[in-house]
Amino acid sequence: MNLKNIDTFYQYVIRGSILLLAVVIDRMKQR
Repeated sequence: MNLKNIDTFYQYVIRGSILLLAVVIDRMKQR
């Protein structure tokens, strides 16, 4: 496995998690 590929994959995972968290927090605030 290439270390650079893993690094890019984790960047996508972290970005996706942050986006999901932001959406969940935003929905909780609206209630």
